[in-house]
Amino acid sequence: IRHNVGLVLAKLLSSTANPRQEALLAAFVAWQRAHAAAPATAPRVSVVVPVRNQARWVARAIASVGAQRYPDLELVVVDDGSTDDSAAVAATALAGLAMPARLLRRAHEGAAAAANAGAQAASGDYLAFLNADDAFAPARIERLVAAIARATPQWGFSRVTDVDDEGRE
Repeated sequence: IRHNVGLVLAKLLSSTANPRQEALLAAFVAWQRAHAAAPATAPRVSVVVPVRNQARWVARAIASVGAQRYPDLELVVVDDGSTDDSAAVAATALAGLAMPARLLRRAHEGAAAAANAGAQAASGDYLAFLNADDAFAPARIERLVAAIARATPQWGFSRVTDVDDEGRE
């Protein structure tokens, strides 16, 4: 498969493309220009953070949402029956945010059920999920919205970087 894709790409990028290749390339370039010219919308994004026994990390996760450069955010933290101080730490961290934010407390049903409960409580046009022991880069939501919140989005993506306890990638 890689060999065939390489041959196709080589032929498409060669200076002596046939008329069909030229038409495909012209159509792709036209699509790229139209996509770039399509105005981005400014939807509300709801960030959902399921948490269970992550008192050590949840304030950092919440702070990373609070540090987003994108202006229209809401935060829903769902405590999934933590037996440590996760809910109290989350409540303290949420109190200092300048965005709509809430903490839902529920009996332990698992991460998927907590994520679903957060999604149901969210009011945004888009959902972004964040694990309680992870953090967003400051431009994450802004970049995601710029890529997908258009009249004709084709797809969305996200890059993830693992960082250890000392902050090393």
